[in-house]
Parts: sequence; C-alpha cells; structure tokens
Amino acid sequence: MLAEAQKSVLEVVQDDRKYVHNGADSDLSEAKDEKEMLLLLDAALPELNSDHTRSRKDALSTSLLRNGLTVERLKAAASISNGMQLVDGKLAAHPELTQGQALALTTS
Repeated sequence: MLAEAQKSVLEVVQDDRKYVHNGADSDLSEAKDEKEMLLLLDAALPELNSDHTRSRKDALSTSLLRNGLTVERLKAAASISNGMQLVDGKLAAHPELTQGQALALTTS
C-alpha cells in the first residue's frame, strides 16, 4: 500500500512538471497578449492614441489583461450567440471605460 501511494505521488509530481511556470515562455506570451491588446485599443479607441492619453491606454490594457480579457478571448466570446452581452458585462467591470468605449471594444 505504501509503495502504491509513493508511486501515485511520484506520478503527480512528474505531471506537475509539465505545468511549471516557465518564465521565458510566459513572458513571450504576455508580451504577445499586450501587443495584441494595444493594437485593438489603437483601432477601437483612437481617442486614446495621443501622447497625453498613452498612460490611460496602457493602464486600460493592463487592467483588461490582468482580468484575463485577452484579445483572443474577447473575440471568441463575441463570436458566440449572446456573446456580445457577455463581453459587455465583462467590460462593465472597468469603470475607466465610457459606455461608448466599451461598445467600440465589443464590436471591434
């Protein structure tokens, strides 16, 4: 029984190694997500493209990404039935967005 338990624990530990945070891969993925989000914000919210609103755009990008709202997820949600309401509901949690800006992001 002890041997079986040890075997099970070792299998779990070996499986966990597959999901260990790898800094380099994670950093590349985060950089890609950030670039995609900034491109979406540039296209959907051109009023944030000036030099004096750059910090606001960066903060918005960071806020959305920290909440798991990547461009890929936003597009996937928007493509499903009633997905627009889902995306709109998630964006409503970001008070820095006006209703018009949330609408622009939802339809981009």
